[in-house]
Amino acid sequence: MTTTEIRISRLVDEFRDTIAREGTHCPGGNRVLEKDAKRLIGYSDHFKHLRHEGKGPKFLKISERKVYYYLDDLARWMVERDEQFGELD
Repeated sequence: MTTTEIRISRLVDEFRDTIAREGTHCPGGNRVLEKDAKRLIGYSDHFKHLRHEGKGPKFLKISERKVYYYLDDLARWMVERDEQFGELD
């Protein structure tokens, strides 16, 4: 595994711990609704704007009201942003 893959894996584990602790709905154990995704990564409504601009993580749009994010995609997006902009602690 590369350093990036290890960081992504650890971040997904952190997401899962938070999801379990908070009782967040997580279909299949690997995706969350947009409202939960932005809470997990600490973004506000700006997160939705990033999606509309094509600058956010990959997403799965079920309907106008249901947008899901896979935990792996959220983690990858965060790690890549950190590598580019130094945003993670």
